[in-house]
Amino acid sequence: MSMGEKTNAEKVFLRLHRLGLIRPFVRYSFRLRKEILQGVHYNTDMVTNQMTYVDLITDSFKERALPQRDFQSKSAFESSFISLADTFSQLFGYRYSLPVSQGRSAELILAKVLVKPEMVIPNNLLFISTRYHQILAGARLIEIPVVEAYDLNNDSPFKGNIDTEQLEGVIRKHGKEKIPYILIETAVNASGGHPVSMENIKKAHRIAKEHNIPLILDACRLLDNACLIREREQTYSQKSLKEIVLEFCSYTDGCVMSASKNYYVDTGGFIATNNEQLHNQFMDVVMVYGDGLSVRAKGKLNAAIQYPFKNERIINDRVNKSFYLWKKLEEAGVPVVRPSAGCAVFIDTHQLSEYIAPDQFPEKSFLVHLYLKSGILGSENLITTGQDEKGISMLRFAIPLKSYNVRHMNYVAKHIIQTWEERKQIKGLKKIYAAPCQSGKFLAQYQIIE
Repeated sequence: MSMGEKTNAEKVFLRLHRLGLIRPFVRYSFRLRKEILQGVHYNTDMVTNQMTYVDLITDSFKERALPQRDFQSKSAFESSFISLADTFSQLFGYRYSLPVSQGRSAELILAKVLVKPEMVIPNNLLFISTRYHQILAGARLIEIPVVEAYDLNNDSPFKGNIDTEQLEGVIRKHGKEKIPYILIETAVNASGGHPVSMENIKKAHRIAKEHNIPLILDACRLLDNACLIREREQTYSQKSLKEIVLEFCSYTDGCVMSASKNYYVDTGGFIATNNEQLHNQFMDVVMVYGDGLSVRAKGKLNAAIQYPFKNERIINDRVNKSFYLWKKLEEAGVPVVRPSAGCAVFIDTHQLSEYIAPDQFPEKSFLVHLYLKSGILGSENLITTGQDEKGISMLRFAIPLKSYNVRHMNYVAKHIIQTWEERKQIKGLKKIYAAPCQSGKFLAQYQIIE
C-alpha cells in the first residue's frame, strides 16, 4: 500500500476491532471538564485516562487499564514464562535478552554499563527519557538526522533516517574510543513518527562495523517502522512483519525496547544483545536493581510479543487509522506534519504563535481548549535541543492499538479542526508553579490569562 494510492481517506480500509478497554467511554459534561481542568491547574498532562472521551496523549498501555487475561492452565503459564527468552530471540534475532519492567529500565541499564563521562553518542533523534539516561551518565548527544527531519512540510518517506555522512564525520572527529555506541530510534517520535529505512540501517551498520562500534536500536515502535518499510520500500512490499523485523534487527548489535506501545501489554520491556560479555554485564545490573517483573508479568509478556506477529492486522489497522485522521485534518487545512506517520498524527504549531504569544504556552493552550470543548486529550510533542534551536514545535495525537474505532477518529478530526479554526479566540496560559528540576515542567501548574 503506497502513499500515492491513498488519495481518498474514505476508501481506506479500517477494520473495527472490539474495543479493548474495561470501562465504557464516557463523555464528561462541559461543566465537569472545566472543573477537572481547574483541579489540575490547566495542565492536561495531569488529566487521567478515566476523565477523557478520547485519550490520545500516549499510545502506551502503561497508562491504560487493560482487561485481565488469564492462562488456561498453570502448566501453560509456567511454560510461557520459561520460554520468554527463546520467544524474543525467534522474533527479533538477538542471541541474548533480558526482560525488564519498562523501556526506561532498559535504557538505564544500557547507559550504566557502557557510558562514561565525556563520551559522545551519535543518534538520529531520541525520545526525552532516552536522552536523559545518556546525559545523566555523563555523555553528550550528537543528533545527526537527515536534513529533511527538520522540515515538517517535506514529504520524504524516511525522515527518521540517520545522516550516514555526518555519522562518519563524527567518528573521525571524536574517535571510536569516545563513542560507546550509535543509537538509532525507530518510528522517530521527535521528527513526527517517521520511519528509518532498511537501506539506511544497512549503511549505518556497515559504518559501525567498520569502526567496531556497537549499533543499538531503540525498538519501541519497531512494528510501526516495519509496516511503513513495507509500504514505502518496494523490495519489502510482499514481506511479512516478522521477516522485515528480523532483517532490520540483524543490522544492529542490540536493542532497548518498551513493550507497551506495539504489544498489547501494560508492563514490560527488553534489553538485548548478541554479545555474551555485554549480556553478563547487563545481568549484573539487573541482579542489583531487579527486573521489576513478576513471574506472571513475564508470562503475559511472552504471549503479548507474539500476538501482533500472528495478527498483523492490528498494526496495519493503527497505521491506517493514523493516515485516516491525518488525511481528514490535511484536507481541512490543519498544518499536519508530512508525511503521515504510523502511530500518531502530528501538527505543526508554528502558526499558533501568531495568535498566542510564545510565553503564553500556545501548544498547552490549544490542548486545554480542545479538552474543554470535546474531552479529547493530546500532547505537546517532546522535541530535541536541535529542533528547539530551529524553532520547531508540534502537537501529537497518539493512537493506541485496539482502542478506538473510525467513529472516534471522525469525532477527533471534527473537534481538532474546529479548535484550529477557533485558534484566534484561544486564551493563553501563565505558569504559576514548576518544581526546579528536569521533570518540573511536566508537573507544572498554570492559570488562564483573561
